Amino acid sequence: MDKNKEYHFLKPLKYRVLWQSLIIGAAGGILVSLYRLLLSWAENFSGKLYASVFGDPWKIILAFCVLIVMGILIGYLTQYIPAIKGSGIPQVEGRIQGKFFSSWWKVILGKVFGGAAAIGAGLSLGREGPSIQLGAAVGEGLAQSLHRDETESRYLITCGASAGLAAAFNAPFAGVLFALEELHRNFSLHVFLPAMVSAITADLISKKFFGLTAVFGAPSITALPLRFYFLLPLLGVLLGICGCLYNHTLLFTQHLYSKITFIKRPFVMILPFIAAGFAAMLCPDILGGGHKIVTLLLEKDLTVSYLLILLAAKFVFSMISFGSGAPGGIFFPLLVLGSLAGTLFGLGAISFFSLAPDCLSLFLFLGMVGMFTGIVRAPATGIVLIIEMSGSMNQTLSMALVALFAYLTADFLRSKPIYESLLENLISSKPKKYQLAQEKIFLEFTVEAGSFAEGKTVKELQWPYHCLAVSVLRNGCEIIPKGSLQIEAGDIITILCSGKEEDICRQKMANQLMLHS
Repeated sequence: MDKNKEYHFLKPLKYRVLWQSLIIGAAGGILVSLYRLLLSWAENFSGKLYASVFGDPWKIILAFCVLIVMGILIGYLTQYIPAIKGSGIPQVEGRIQGKFFSSWWKVILGKVFGGAAAIGAGLSLGREGPSIQLGAAVGEGLAQSLHRDETESRYLITCGASAGLAAAFNAPFAGVLFALEELHRNFSLHVFLPAMVSAITADLISKKFFGLTAVFGAPSITALPLRFYFLLPLLGVLLGICGCLYNHTLLFTQHLYSKITFIKRPFVMILPFIAAGFAAMLCPDILGGGHKIVTLLLEKDLTVSYLLILLAAKFVFSMISFGSGAPGGIFFPLLVLGSLAGTLFGLGAISFFSLAPDCLSLFLFLGMVGMFTGIVRAPATGIVLIIEMSGSMNQTLSMALVALFAYLTADFLRSKPIYESLLENLISSKPKKYQLAQEKIFLEFTVEAGSFAEGKTVKELQWPYHCLAVSVLRNGCEIIPKGSLQIEAGDIITILCSGKEEDICRQKMANQLMLHS
């Protein structure tokens, strides 16, 4: 590739991706909205079916037979299309990082059918992970149709993922932040602008299907008086600990499933489906993602004993469901667990500190933010997501405090973000034949203040082998990176490298350009 061509490639890319992101947002918004409708119908149908079955022994036996057949079918489906296992978010992250790829149209068909069957049967799984993966598959489909190179394909996949989350929860800004904070981990304009276009477009379309009401449609949330703000760090620490427990238990559950060798692998999927049948008989409120639980918490006064039962049962059922590899996400169920933990904490605060009962709904949403941050470690996404889902924007400070202490607690306990751990497990189990065909790609890095690179010249940096600096963006102006150019904090350095050397390049450049190194 010619040097000048490499350099000027960056300018048209930004504008070309914008109009493509509009198409992805529209297509992704329609696909995810239809997926939401399908899940809603499946959940309502199975709920009525469960209610009509239990009480008649023969119908109960028939119901479990149907669940076993569904489990076997989903087991074979996930074996035929491994990319649809679990939430799909680790698969999207791995694809963006160039670790592996899969057939985008198979992912769409498999995830729609598999997710509808699993969530419709009542497994404790969410729609957000599949929605993100469906949106990403739309982005990859467009990239392949237009024969885009690897760098541009990753931008389009990120746009699709952003559109997927926006349409799943009517949360466009959370979709953008998730794309930046969790998927790309880079607040580059090359990602931000197209992701925003895609997310807003998808959100507009989803609102045509589901209206303008927030997902939870919460009533006005009573503000927490300043004299009670000392409770927020305590809640954050508690939720950070809960997040660590959740992560370790989930990974351990996956490990236990992998040790089941006395039955064929597809038949292992029978276990969560049978568990769903027992859950329907013993505690039907924990079935599905958990929207019903949040509605109960907002509309009814539940006893502490029942809240504890719901929390324990939902936690165990979520582990059984997701650990199996069934198509479905952990996003929504973990928010529900956070809402239960936050409500219990709020009831304790009302009892011991004479807090006004009107503040209880606030603690429900604070619990969601803290649990999400402790598990996913994406605090900005968590705060914005809950603001958009609750429809309330006047509790940003309290949410930020809970998220901060939940993050610090999880970091202190050295608990890895759950999607990072899931991606590592996925990569380690991935056969070499599925590894992505490598080619030259562009990478962006922001120079942090206080890093090794600040104040150094380009020639003083230790550049990885087969790596070329093609651009330095400073104050909106692009500069050719000559050897004598002095690097400043805030510079955005664009690098061309071999796909085979991507991991080494990322590590070496991060060591020089980022402060934590």
